[in-house]
Amino acid sequence: MHSFQRNIEKFIDSAAVIVDVAGGSGRGSPLTTRVLVTVALFGALAAVLMMTISVPIMPTAPFLKFDPSDAVAMISAAVLGPGGGVAVVALKNALVFMIRGANPLGLLMNLAGSGTLIWTVGRVYQGRPSLWGLMAGGVAGAVAAALVMVPANLLMVPVIHGIP
Repeated sequence: MHSFQRNIEKFIDSAAVIVDVAGGSGRGSPLTTRVLVTVALFGALAAVLMMTISVPIMPTAPFLKFDPSDAVAMISAAVLGPGGGVAVVALKNALVFMIRGANPLGLLMNLAGSGTLIWTVGRVYQGRPSLWGLMAGGVAGAVAAALVMVPANLLMVPVIHGIP
């Protein structure tokens, strides 16, 4: 039990670093227990959504799936700031990996794409906290995620699926 507790403490410290590095806990507030608990709750909800609701986008590429977990992360980015949103995405992927044993490269790809989307939405929304700011952040985030994921998919999909 002692090593388990140590691992949990390391994970909490890592989450705190992710929140701080990715843009703080939002609106200049320090990292508090409330922020960590909120990230944990949002991360757990996002993980449950990712594991239960998954719809393939294209039949020819069954590994490309829609799941509503990014909506939870987007809400957390609006509430906690971009760092909180990215921490939710990282926690979601860590939980899915620990529970399902999913492909770590696929989860890293999800972290890159979702993290880019959520960080961009959170940054734009911080500058303009309104519905228009959220919509503009969504558009900017989609463009940023596409710019990150197109080359990432070209490099990583052959590695993940063993294509020479």
